[in-house]
Amino acid sequence: MPIIAGIPVIVIILLMALFPLLWLLTLISALSAKNEDPVEKLTWVLVIILLPVIGAIIYWILKGGVVARIIFLTLLIAMLFYISFWLCVTLL
Repeated sequence: MPIIAGIPVIVIILLMALFPLLWLLTLISALSAKNEDPVEKLTWVLVIILLPVIGAIIYWILKGGVVARIIFLTLLIAMLFYISFWLCVTLL
C-alpha cells in the first residue's frame, strides 16, 4: 500500500473527500435555513466561504440541531484522534 509521510494514501484521499463534503453540507444548511434574518444568513454564508474548516465547525456548534451537532462533533473528534495518533506514531 502506498504511503505518503507515514499516512496510507487511501486515508489521505478519504480525508480530502470528507472535508469538501462537510463544507458543502454546511453551506447548503446555512442557505436553506428557514425563519432566519437575511443578514444573518448572508453572514453565515460568508463565514463558511471565507473560513472553510473553522467556519463549518463554528456553524454546526452554534446553529446545528442536536443530532447534527452529535454527528459533526463525532466526525471531528474521530479526525482529530486519527491525526494525533498519526503524529504520535510518526514522531516516535
